[in-house]
Amino acid sequence: MPGIEDWKTRPYMTIQQIFEEHKADSHETFVKSVENYFSQRLTEDTLRNLPSVNSTPLDQLASGSVVKYRCMVQDVFDPQYYVGRYTVTNSDSSRTRIQCGSFRDAPEIGLNETADMDSLKNVTVERQGFYCVPIPGEAGWVKEISFI
Repeated sequence: MPGIEDWKTRPYMTIQQIFEEHKADSHETFVKSVENYFSQRLTEDTLRNLPSVNSTPLDQLASGSVVKYRCMVQDVFDPQYYVGRYTVTNSDSSRTRIQCGSFRDAPEIGLNETADMDSLKNVTVERQGFYCVPIPGEAGWVKEISFI
């Protein structure tokens, strides 16, 4: 399993390791395992110490790290279909591997690698997107007491 704080600073690596452990399982089982892993770690104390998008300048937030965001859902997008599990082929060695596509927007492909989108091992799944905005008119004292 990942290191003590890796889940905060490198959550994609943590998710990939969970994916490796659940390759033979259904996509739903894998997603549930990710939910359980992060739910166990997101206690009141850890939430209090996570950086907030609302109050931290964006240049001070590490790319790809876990953050919190106090917001209001303004709109719900149509369902999005994406490849939750896909095959990657290395053009030099012709070796293939299965990669996790869940919880990210772009495929993770190295040099001399291509994603085989026609593979029968690929799994297409659906996700729901939300358009969130900072809470309008929220008083400063509310922000102080409401951030865990």
